[in-house]
Amino acid sequence: MADSVYLDRRKLMIQDIGEDTLAKISSDTRFEAFKDIKKCLSSADNVIIAVKPYHCEELFAKMKPMVNSNQLIVSLVAGLKIETIQEQLGINKIVRTIPNLPAKVGKGITSFTESDEVSRVELRMVRNLLINQRLKKS
Repeated sequence: MADSVYLDRRKLMIQDIGEDTLAKISSDTRFEAFKDIKKCLSSADNVIIAVKPYHCEELFAKMKPMVNSNQLIVSLVAGLKIETIQEQLGINKIVRTIPNLPAKVGKGITSFTESDEVSRVELRMVRNLLINQRLKKS
């Protein structure tokens, strides 16, 4: 996703709690790293959640007071239903993605589905980010 032409020179904001991970992220000019989830979430239009399923309950409890109904949540969490995300975050615009292992090296397939509240424009944006992730501006 970081190399997608659809980001239009904007950086992906990434939040993590690991110091080593944050240092690695900070060294890449495509990313803006955050340790504080509140600083990251407050300015995000779209939120991509990529954690192990067993971290979701605690993460969503932290996120719930910080997210708003205008934000689009894109979940890469394995096995987590749209309804569960809606209930735990208290918002409705959810896209659930299901990448396969080759996606890690840009050779995979990612299927996705959305809640009724996701607009066609939002869904197209997600689709373009997922499908065109290896396209770079010249």
